[in-house]
Parts: sequence; C-alpha cells; structure tokens
Amino acid sequence: MRYREAENFEEGYYDYLDRDEAFLLDVRSEEEYEAGHLRNAVNIPVGKLGRRTGDLPASKDVPVYSYCASGGRSRAACRYLNKLGYRDVTNLGGLIQFDPDLARLVKSDGSPGTM
Repeated sequence: MRYREAENFEEGYYDYLDRDEAFLLDVRSEEEYEAGHLRNAVNIPVGKLGRRTGDLPASKDVPVYSYCASGGRSRAACRYLNKLGYRDVTNLGGLIQFDPDLARLVKSDGSPGTM
C-alpha cells in the first residue's frame, strides 16, 4: 500500500491530472464544498467516510487523491482509506496551499466558487 503526502498541492494535483482513472476526494464539510471545490471532486466529509464507503471507488487499485482546507482532515482520511485497503492514496493537503491559477474552484452548478 502506498500513502504519500504530496510535496505541495500543485505537484499533487498535476499528478492526479496525469492519472487516467484517479479519484479526487474532497473531505471538507458540505458547506465548504458547496462554496467552491475542484472540478470532478467527490465530497465525502471525513466524519462520514465510514458510512459512505459505497461512494468510494469499488476497486482498491484506483488512485485516490484527497484534500481539505488545511490538510489535517485529508491526512486522517488517507490513513483511513489505507486501512480500508486502498493501495494508492495521496494527501494533496489543503486548499490554503492552492494556487488559483492552477485550476478554478467551482460550485455544484458550475458557477465560480470561492474558498
């Protein structure tokens, strides 16, 4: 199993973009997610991961990239995913490290989002 901390958000996000079937996981609250998130991110708040395992990739071989606001919740989520048997898990860290020139945050309706 592989768990890693991305060197920085940008490096980790580019790694995610280069993977064909990677899963992007936003573990912030629903309210934080609705305010703005990375396109294609699936929101499962860290406190609900245990109850929402059906929303995670069925294959434990799919690379999972997780982020939150500052990195702490994402770190906890990545450790939990490793315990569930996911073999390739990366903590991107927090959106506080996010460069808005890298990608735009969006709301669920596609309009521009904020942090």
